[in-house]
Amino acid sequence: MQSTNETTTLPLQVITNASKTEIIGWHGPFVKVRLQAPPLDGKANKALIRFLSETTKLQKNRISISRGETSHQKWVAFHGISYTDLLQLLQLQLKS
Repeated sequence: MQSTNETTTLPLQVITNASKTEIIGWHGPFVKVRLQAPPLDGKANKALIRFLSETTKLQKNRISISRGETSHQKWVAFHGISYTDLLQLLQLQLKS
């Protein structure tokens, strides 16, 4: 995890083709997310951004995949939000 005044980057472990789209919790240093979308033609990435936008109430253009577009491990940048506020919106506990 990396955070500046402007951007917080959160590492995600993404499972595609799941029965339900949801945040599971921490998996090591990653936040584990299940997506119903398949990993074809960017559908899972679009579904991930849409889901994170709906969950955090941030506009989609304030969320981007900064690393791992073709991987199950992704680093997602949230622009204009602190790490603590982001975890609150995602209903995650701080990892010590």
